[in-house]
Amino acid sequence: VPFKLLLCVNADAHLSSQEVCQLSATATHTVFSCVRRLGHSRSASSLWYWQLLGQAKISVRVPSTADLLALHRRVVDEGMLSFVVGTPKLSAERGRPSDVEYCVMTVGPAPAADIDKLCRRLKLL
Repeated sequence: VPFKLLLCVNADAHLSSQEVCQLSATATHTVFSCVRRLGHSRSASSLWYWQLLGQAKISVRVPSTADLLALHRRVVDEGMLSFVVGTPKLSAERGRPSDVEYCVMTVGPAPAADIDKLCRRLKLL
């Protein structure tokens, strides 16, 4: 059974070239957080199989923040591991953090068929 980890990037997060570099660090953080959580959960065998079968990582684009959060809820309802990372948005007045912008979410590692049934409509990044 093939296993994979899906890295979902929010297309609503309008990023400059410098922020794209920062997003790489954020994405790495989400992957390690997912793997660390999975190592301490009931699904540790999923982590073992994923590592054994080459650690497939697929990056996809999610059209909006609402779609990202809805996908996160569906993934969790299906019993798969998911981790969302947000960055603070700065308000116009005095650069204070006003809200969170959700940029990246990981799904898995899990069986590829389980991930595909929820995420097959997403386009590769």
